[in-house]
Amino acid sequence: MSALTLNEGNVFSSREILELLNMALLHKWGFSYLSIVKNHVSSKPIKLMSIDPTEGTFGIDSEIMNTSHGDHSSILFRAQSGGMSLVFNASPAESTGNPDANKSLFECQIRIPDEIRISQQRKSVRVNVESGKTIPVILYSSEGSRVQGTVIDISKSGAKVRISQEMTEKLSNFEVIDSLRIRLPSNDMVQSQAQIMGVVYDHEADVTLLRCQFTDMKTRDAELLDRMINHTIDRTESPNLAIAS
Repeated sequence: MSALTLNEGNVFSSREILELLNMALLHKWGFSYLSIVKNHVSSKPIKLMSIDPTEGTFGIDSEIMNTSHGDHSSILFRAQSGGMSLVFNASPAESTGNPDANKSLFECQIRIPDEIRISQQRKSVRVNVESGKTIPVILYSSEGSRVQGTVIDISKSGAKVRISQEMTEKLSNFEVIDSLRIRLPSNDMVQSQAQIMGVVYDHEADVTLLRCQFTDMKTRDAELLDRMINHTIDRTESPNLAIAS
């Protein structure tokens, strides 16, 4: 199974570009485009409404585009969720002239781009916790399945988890985990909804490595997690740090 890992950089694969756009549609990422009016540049919010792989197009709110943008051969779009954003240029698709052939009279069809740039907007310290006390984690999927693992590294925005079995058929990229529960070394439990950002199976070690992003963590849990991260940094003379993805 081929896994799409959301690292910073440019994506050219048509399959991966479709996965990224479907992720933005499914999880209702903030969508916008760049508007230039009388040399004034501003970002205008729009709604991503549909994706048609057969026609090679995606649909956005046509009313906003028609009144605010005008006729341009290429438009700069941005989709954003938390600290991650997708940026790309795309052109309006030619109209068929037949309203019955359109998805909706309220949609403007845009050609799916040939390239998408993935970037991280918010960065936070990530600490490697493998050398310390084992930090167990339990994932509850939307289908009700329960998966146990251990934390490899963690930040305020997400975590990397090791699962001692092959899980790529049960856990997929961009899937939303209903509940992710982490037992901290202090014995406190923190909980959050999370989105899977990458799943890779290591055949040699027979483990699944999962990268996830926290999406709905309560203030109390975020404070407990932040305290643990800071405590880990303070205790480590040469902390193994990285920029969280």
